[in-house]
Amino acid sequence: MNSKITKVNNHKYSISIDGSSIGYIETYENKFHSSNCYLRPNLIEYEKMVASRIFDEISRQEDKPLQMMLNASDKEKIAFIKSGGFVCKRKCYNMAVTIDDLIYRSDQQVALNYCQYGSDEYKQCASLMYHHYKQTHQKINPLTASCEDFKSILPKSAFYQKCHSKIESVIFVKDNEIAYICLSDTENALDFAYAVICELFNKHSCIVFECDHIDNSAMRLASMFNVDLNSSYNTYIREKNSIKRGKHEKCLCNRR
Repeated sequence: MNSKITKVNNHKYSISIDGSSIGYIETYENKFHSSNCYLRPNLIEYEKMVASRIFDEISRQEDKPLQMMLNASDKEKIAFIKSGGFVCKRKCYNMAVTIDDLIYRSDQQVALNYCQYGSDEYKQCASLMYHHYKQTHQKINPLTASCEDFKSILPKSAFYQKCHSKIESVIFVKDNEIAYICLSDTENALDFAYAVICELFNKHSCIVFECDHIDNSAMRLASMFNVDLNSSYNTYIREKNSIKRGKHEKCLCNRR
């Protein structure tokens, strides 16, 4: 089986098998995670026998780890990219919960601290969130944005918890969304999260948030609810030159 990979332009590879086109694979960039090359496949068939050669060539030309995000239910594409050397590194769960889903209860009285963009407390919260986000992404798709650039995507308000005059936990919120969360390892961090949740439910009937299985703070938040963790949106990574071409696989590689 002969595969041909042609780089059409800086962001597109044309793929053919035995002389017949099967579509193309687009590349794109994420300025916050510029160490990886992101892929978006658009193929009419996903032939596992040629997957390793296709991605080996794209990896060679891009000279970066390759990254792709797929719904866990997309079995055909997942089988294809796994045959090409991709490994699932992260599972992301999208949550929409109501107060009836809340299973965590706390009788602890927590004084909620609230800050908004521009205040010294907000700057401290943003810095804490930046370092937490950077640490959780380091082994998958490293954060390459500066702290100032990262702050630009944060909501303009946050709740925070102090211990001995130091901010240790923070939750950034926007309307009914818990957008970013960083919880300390202390026992009362969940009490703080519970207080924020109750505050949000006082205003909204539904709360939404995302949680990555590699992010302990986000998964602790998810554990406070009776939620289904069977459906996920997954991140797959292929390290540079992680797969060698099979001995029965031939390839013709062109670059326009």
